[in-house]
Parts: sequence; structure tokens; C-alpha cells
Amino acid sequence: MKIFIADDHPIFRQGLLQIIEGDPELEIVGESGDGEEALQLIRSLCPDIAVLDISMPGMSGLEIVSEVQKESLKVEFIILTMFDDEEYFNEAMELGVKGYLLKENATSDLINCLRAVEKGKHYVSPMISDYLIKRRERTKAITEKVPSIQDLTQMEQRVLRLLAENKTSKEIATELFISYRTVQNHRNNIANKLNLKGANKLLQFAIENKAYLSGAVKSGFEPETIAHSVAVDKAKLNFKSHAILISLASILVFFIATAFYFLRNSDKSDSGFQNESSVFDTTHLDKNRIAVLPFTNISRESTDEYLSDGMTDELITTLSKIKGLRVIASTSTMKYKGTSKGISEISRELEVGTILEGSVRKVGDQLRVSAQLIDASTEEHIWAQDYDRQLKDIFAIQRDIAQRVAQGLKLQLLSPKPPNEAKNINPETYTCYLKGRYFWNQRTQTGFKKALEYFTAAIELDAEYALAHAGLADTYILLSNYYYLPPNEAFPKAKQAVIKALEIDSQLAEAHNSLATINYLYDWDFLSAEREFRKAIDLNPNYATAYQIYAICLANMGRFDEAISVVNRAFELDPVSRIINAVVGRIHHRARQYDKAIKNFQKTIEIDPQFFLVYIFLGETYICKEMYTRALESFQKAVEILPSSPFPVAVLAFGYAAAGKKIQALQILDKILAVPRNQMRLSYQIATIYAALEDKDKAFEWLEVAYQQKHDFMLDIKVDQKLDNLRSDPRFSQLLKKVGLDS
Repeated sequence: MKIFIADDHPIFRQGLLQIIEGDPELEIVGESGDGEEALQLIRSLCPDIAVLDISMPGMSGLEIVSEVQKESLKVEFIILTMFDDEEYFNEAMELGVKGYLLKENATSDLINCLRAVEKGKHYVSPMISDYLIKRRERTKAITEKVPSIQDLTQMEQRVLRLLAENKTSKEIATELFISYRTVQNHRNNIANKLNLKGANKLLQFAIENKAYLSGAVKSGFEPETIAHSVAVDKAKLNFKSHAILISLASILVFFIATAFYFLRNSDKSDSGFQNESSVFDTTHLDKNRIAVLPFTNISRESTDEYLSDGMTDELITTLSKIKGLRVIASTSTMKYKGTSKGISEISRELEVGTILEGSVRKVGDQLRVSAQLIDASTEEHIWAQDYDRQLKDIFAIQRDIAQRVAQGLKLQLLSPKPPNEAKNINPETYTCYLKGRYFWNQRTQTGFKKALEYFTAAIELDAEYALAHAGLADTYILLSNYYYLPPNEAFPKAKQAVIKALEIDSQLAEAHNSLATINYLYDWDFLSAEREFRKAIDLNPNYATAYQIYAICLANMGRFDEAISVVNRAFELDPVSRIINAVVGRIHHRARQYDKAIKNFQKTIEIDPQFFLVYIFLGETYICKEMYTRALESFQKAVEILPSSPFPVAVLAFGYAAAGKKIQALQILDKILAVPRNQMRLSYQIATIYAALEDKDKAFEWLEVAYQQKHDFMLDIKVDQKLDNLRSDPRFSQLLKKVGLDS
């Protein structure tokens, strides 16, 4: 019997080889530590059985199985795993894998597994069997449980009682001081817990139990007589009815899959995984870690959305002044705008113990703001309040909400007043500022243009409004970063605006971060940039963007340990931001920690599969691992997402050059070079293409062009792997010195 082994741990692989070599009936025909290489060897060697690690560089074991099956090769597979994900087991069984071994038992189980697979049987580590009976008993206990009102939270019981009174979701939201979305989430949760299908069934159940509901909600318990019995679908559990269709081995696989799920979650302290009871448990979450969900605009005019979004952003800023409170950044919370997800699900995803949500309604100069502070572990209100005020009182509303949040969590608000209120900003000026931020957040050329108009209008109304000057600076910075304006036009205007902002208010964290960004990206003054980043973070320890850009600055200076520490703080504050997740991976890439980088990039793609930049980062990491096929696939994906931009096309040319595909690289390069130099923003990318083509003179020629253009990628040269073959040239040391990265 011919055996092939693939595992990226040489010592472990050697141990397996020694076991197999001890059996005279088994023959080792090949081995590998890389997935892509393993696939090629399996194709050429045609072993009877391939033993594959589930996780390897280049290609996973399951991906290899999938590829081989497409080609109809007669190879059976055994998967090795650390047992880190139940989905792997299910996928392996679906792919037709015959053996599934835990690495900790592989040395004792391997021969038995090989013999079983040789005979066409399935073999799974006996360790799983220990949990099979427990899992079956547990499944039985769950199916025998009778759903009842007692299974509902107190808030869900209140919602059900109001439904029994024929209240609409909007009326319930008003009465309970919660948003319409939250009511809908509660209704869905109730229906799921009671196995009620459809809105009519839920309403019928509520009305039938109206009398009991009132007593249950008031007293906190439910009489047994109102238990809601639901028949369990016995067909799903009756395996005998499937005996004609599936073999005994398939039934065993099914039970093992359920046992696997139990095993994975059975002991967090030993395995490092959450136990099943805590998978949906929010009681362990930190109450002093809070998310401000996007306030809902319930005004008649959709154009008033800037006000609800602005209220969200301003509350995040104000709550950041509360000592001991960690506030999730708006880029992570804004993804929940209009979501149907419930409080518990959101709190788990953001790992927060407290949530602030609300709504804003504007009619003329009248304003109604509803806010509620919610304990994520119970979904109970810590505090809720409606404010019926005039628009000019919006700052007082923000202050009161912040103070009540602090009181509810027994914390101290460091600043007694929001900065806008402290400066007596009039409502018209503030409205212009909020509209500016609203359009700035759209990150489009049109959005930036409108942002400039509104920030300028705010300044015309009040020249001493620091936040408007800071907003103007931020807009010019992004106009350059997004290649809508050349750096030498955008950054001087940005610097002028931010200096004015700091003259007005030297304690404005946003302005210090903007100045740090200018010092870094345009002035190439790393010491001043670091000082300003630290100042911004001191003023606002919850400022995720400051941590993010500071981390990039540190990484480009070669201070990787510090950079990783700082970017991890940004991630804690903004866990689902696509750019911060990508930056985490990018810093690991620069530190040459490629596997960690790939893991972060793949997570970023899960967050936003259409984020072109992460595919460029991922492709460059694959280039460093000499995985050229995957690198080119990643670069081509970036081109597909952003076909009108020359940037990903230039990166694709670099990929072709690095992969040895010189003709394709030169074809793209010729098209890029057809653009006049004074109109080009790709000078740095051209230099990297020439470096990959081993044309050092051309590479240095274009690096000099990039230096003269103040190209932002020049800040990468100290750590950019694409320039590794230039580092021994004296011209490279001179270039580092000119940029200020020679130390």
C-alpha cells in the first residue's frame, strides 16, 4: 500500500514516517511540508492513501482533497488536525475523507486508520467516541425540554404582554423606550424560543396567554399552567427511517459529528475553546466596554440622517471622556445601521457588555431624542430617557446622556461639557459641521467635495469653531490619500487648517491626530509625528484611528514590536473595521510574520470581500512565500474590484515580474509608462516592477521620481520586501537618508 504524507511540521512528519516505515506492508512514496507541492506530488505519484495536515502553507489539506476529487484520481484521504474547528470535520466528511485523526493520538491510531481505510471503511479517532454517549444524552435532554414563557427574558415577556394587548411594534418601542429594531429582534427571539412559525402564531399565543402574561411579568415567574407545549419533530431524530438510504458508517459519522461539537466545547480550560454553555453567554463581557449603535433617524425627512449619524459620532467622542470606559469606534458600530441583529448577537460580535442605542426625530427646530442604555447580558435597561427639546439644546442632551451613562456604570465623566457646548456653538454652525462629517464619511470624491463646502460654511459662520477647521484638514488629507489631489496641493491646505484648529483648542485630539498624520505622510518628520500621535492618544485613549496610523508609522521605522502592540489597541477599539484589520495583517507582513499576516487578511476579506486593498496586501505576502499562483489570483481580484484604477494594475505587473512572467509584466508596464510623469501617481509602483525585473538602474530612477513627488509609499522603503534586492546598493542607503529613515 503506497502512502503519501504532508505536514508542515518536520518533526511531527518524521515521526509519522518512522511509524509507517516500521510496517513492511506499507510503502512511503513521498512527503511534503507545503500544500501546493503536496498536490502536485499526489498527482504524479498516485498514492493509495494520502495523509494530510488540515492546515499547511500554500493549500490546506481539505483544499487538496477537493482538487484531487475534481480530477477523479483514485486516492483515499486521512486528515490530521489539532481539532480546532467543528466545521473542518463536517467539511471533511462531505468531501468523502475516510480517516480523521487528532494529532495528539495520531502516533497510536495511524496504522489502525490506514488498515481501515484500505478496506474501504471510515476511521475516526477513538477519543471522539468517549463523548458520543454524553452528546446523545444531552441531545435527548434538549429535545425533551418543553419551551415555555419561562424561557424568555423579562424584556421579552414584556414585549409579549404588549403584543397580547394588540400593540404594534412602534407602540411597544415607545412604551418600553427602545428602538423599533430592538422590538423586532425581541419578537424574533420569542418566536424562535417558543417554536412559533409566523407572526400570526406569535400573536395568537400572546392573546391566548394574556392573563397569565400579566402575572408572569409582574411577579417574575410563570405558572406551570401557561407552559407552551410544542411537539418535537421526531422524524429528525428517528435514524431507523433512514436505514434504507444510508449505511451504518454514515450513521456513525453523523453521531461523531455531534460528539465532535460537544468535545470542541466541553472544556475551555483544557482546549482553549469556549464551552458550549458560553458560546451564547454574554455575562462574561466587560460592562465598561460599550458600543454606541447608530441612532435611528425617524424624522420625516431622510435628509436629516446627518443629525442621527452626527449624534452617534458625538456621543462616541463624549463618552470617550469617561475615565475607565472603553468605547468602540464608529467604523465598527456603523455596520449595524439598519441591522436586524439582536442586542446579544451584536454584543458578542463587538465583545461589549453595554450598548447605547436610540433615535432622533427633527421637526423644524424641535428635536426628540430617545436613548437607552442596555445591559448586554440581560438585555435589560440600565437607563432610558426621552428628550423633547429645541435644536439649540442638542449639546445639553449629549452632556446629559454622557452623564447618565457614567452614573449607570458608576464611572466619572472627566469633561463636564461636550466641546461644542463649552464653546457656545450655535445650531446652524453645528448643523453645517455635522453635514460635513456625514459627507466626509462617505469616502467618495463627491462626498469630499460636499464636506469641504459644509466645513467651509461652518467656518464662515464661526471662524473660531475648531472642529470645523479639523474637519477641513481631514478632508484635504483624504483627498490626497485617495489620489483626488496631488500631495503638494492638498497637504499645505490641510496643515494650515489644523494649525488654526489647535490655536483655537489645543486639547482637541482630532486636530493633534491630523497634525501627526501630516507630519508623517507629507513632512516626513517622524519625531514630530510620534509626539503628536501620543498627544492625540493621551487626550482620547479611545481614538482608534490615532492608534492605527501611529502603528503604521512605527512599523515603517522598523519598530515592529511597538507597532504590533499599538495596532492591537486599535483593533480592540474597532474590531470590525476593514482597514484596521488589514493594517494588523500589513504590520505582521512587514515584520515578516507571513502566516499571521495571511490569517488577518483572510479575516478582513470576511468583513468586506470587496475591499480591493486587502487583496493587494495578501498577494504581496504570497509573493514573499513564493506562492506565485495565489499571489497573482489575489492581484487579479483587486483589479476586478477596481477596474478603473491603475494602481492594482501596476501591482499586478509587479506580481508578474516577481513570478518570472516578464512578458506579461512588460506589457502592463508599457501602458503605464504612456502616461506623462507629471500626471503619474505610480512612480513607486513602477520602481518595484523594475526591481522585480532586476533592472536596478531603472528602479532607482523611479524611486527618485517618487521621492520628488513626495509619494506616500516612499515611507515604506525601509521595510518593504519588494525592494530587498536593492538594499546592498549604496544608492539605497542614500535614499533612506534623504527620506529620514536611515537611523
